[in-house]
Amino acid sequence: MNNQQNESINLIEKDLTFSGDKTRESVYKIFNFKQLHEPFIERTWWQHGNDSKYSDNSYSFSIDGIDNKKISKNNLEDVVQKLSNLFRIDKNEVFATKLKEVCNGNGNEIRKITTVHSSSLCALLFFYNVSEDNPIKINGVNYGEVLFEYKNKCIKDNAPSNIDIALVSTDKKTVLFLESKFSEYLTNSRVSSEISNSYKENELSDKIYSTDSIEKIFGEGAQKVSSGNYFKIKAKQPAYIDGIKQMISHYIGADNFAEGERVDDRLKKINAENVLLGTIVFDGFENNPRCEGYRKLYENFVKEVGRIIGNSKVILLSKPLTYKELWEENKESIDRDVASFYGVCKGNN
Repeated sequence: MNNQQNESINLIEKDLTFSGDKTRESVYKIFNFKQLHEPFIERTWWQHGNDSKYSDNSYSFSIDGIDNKKISKNNLEDVVQKLSNLFRIDKNEVFATKLKEVCNGNGNEIRKITTVHSSSLCALLFFYNVSEDNPIKINGVNYGEVLFEYKNKCIKDNAPSNIDIALVSTDKKTVLFLESKFSEYLTNSRVSSEISNSYKENELSDKIYSTDSIEKIFGEGAQKVSSGNYFKIKAKQPAYIDGIKQMISHYIGADNFAEGERVDDRLKKINAENVLLGTIVFDGFENNPRCEGYRKLYENFVKEVGRIIGNSKVILLSKPLTYKELWEENKESIDRDVASFYGVCKGNN
């Protein structure tokens, strides 16, 4: 246990340090902290098993009077109030409702939502305000309802696929599931995390995880390495393999949704004619080849699923959607302070 004290940092007066982590340092350079109201942050409380400490390369927004490591579901109203003030959000009740969906009753998720570079926070801020009166348009379709952390049945009934964003079109004919990525894809590896052998028992995932398909998605020489009840994907070149592993789970979940199976009652009455699945990424890290690398990896996944699955009831977006594209298409629906903080709009743009 690390007992060091944390401090609240006024970003106008003090530079941040990242202990030599150039990737994380480049991530924080895109944030327009001066855009925020009272921009105070502190080092993120990091916990894994019995090991815990204040992070050397991650920061969280300061919640007045509460140390980051003590943030829990009991502090929900404080988190809502602080984030609302930071980003000058007027619709406090709407924002509070959607923040609760993201946190899904889990105290640890509440702490994560205050992390500056959180993909969940980014998704919440860009999408929380979607409604019938304030729709957003994506690929020509108007969406008037948003749900966060929507659960679809995946391989096991007790292990659903939790998708970051679920959007329902204004005519109720289309549901779009989106997985949000902020900077996760900048961290690459040659080996995936563990994948349960139960994925071999599902017709869809068994095809996608076949030797031939693995090479087509992850590159020549990529292979499946078995170990007990699990297997891993091992590639020749570093890539964000776990991002595609996650999309495979979401694809199975979306397919079950299209077949009428529901484990999340929030869309129980929706009988969509079109079920879409994709990812939305933040692509503001200039001159970083990993942005293009993940785009190609995702497109490989889409092409391979199209080749081996055939007439699927799930339509995969052909390429990743970006937050900049979302802003350009929906400037009247997204808070300008949010877009400015993330650098997707500048000046009067």
